[in-house]
Amino acid sequence: MNQTQDIGHLGGLNYTVYISYIIAMVCCYGCVANGVKTSGKIAIYTGTLPYVILTVLIMRGVFLDGSFNGLYYLIKPDFNKILDM
Repeated sequence: MNQTQDIGHLGGLNYTVYISYIIAMVCCYGCVANGVKTSGKIAIYTGTLPYVILTVLIMRGVFLDGSFNGLYYLIKPDFNKILDM
């Protein structure tokens, strides 16, 4: 993103931010217009989806090359390295 020349020049329209804003507003309108029935359903998905994504990322990280060495140093750290300048 480029800076503008002065405070009077606002720059151009960032279309990706604008489209994201429109999508968020449509989602908010859908939740408010349909009431509590759909809000409960949306809360179920938005509450559990981060746990599913986190589990997938952890499983992906465990199966990478050298991950067991990192887990070993996580469980059994070398405290002498703390004093080493």
